[in-house]
Amino acid sequence: MSLRSIFVSILSFGCLFLMIACGGKEEPSKPLWQSYEMQGSDTINKVDSAGLKQGIWMFFADKGKKAKPGEKPKLLVKGAYFDDKREGIWFYYSIDGTPSDTVKYHLDFPQDQ
Repeated sequence: MSLRSIFVSILSFGCLFLMIACGGKEEPSKPLWQSYEMQGSDTINKVDSAGLKQGIWMFFADKGKKAKPGEKPKLLVKGAYFDDKREGIWFYYSIDGTPSDTVKYHLDFPQDQ
């Protein structure tokens, strides 16, 4: 047996072993964000590839309604999520847009302020 045939045999065996170990197929790359929305130039309401809420989230009173030209949507709640848990200061607004409350959260639990 020549050195070349030994090398080819080892290389073939190595490739076969890797294919078996990996299940014979490549894992397709997953996108970082499963979904998100744009508010002006800001990215909000992001859901990562694991289905967890991440980053700044805004909830509006008129979600799903067609806004009239020049009319801004009515913001009700704004805050941040980290791994699907509320984190940091959340701002709550009344239907007329005036601030009504702020609550500080850590791991989805309100904290004493």
